[in-house]
Amino acid sequence: MSASVVHLKDESLKLYKRYLAYLDVCKDEEEDFGNDTDALDKAIVMLNCEQSYCQLHFYKNDKAEESLNVAKKMCNLSIEFGGKLGRRTRYQQNDVA
Repeated sequence: MSASVVHLKDESLKLYKRYLAYLDVCKDEEEDFGNDTDALDKAIVMLNCEQSYCQLHFYKNDKAEESLNVAKKMCNLSIEFGGKLGRRTRYQQNDVA
């Protein structure tokens, strides 16, 4: 990966963590969302899904699954992940679905 891509990866994943931490604080203090905890929960679920997509883009499969599991738990969903990871070419560094 080039230096700019590594910087993008690091910054984007760091910003997702910061925003999720901010939403957790909002949940406790009811700052920006007031009494609308349903909107706050939706925002947390959507952000976890977006974070998962970003992590998948940078081949962080385990972290992406953790983020999706948090979203599943908040929505009370029962989804099983399937598929097999593999390499398509001998030059490929990481396994993909």
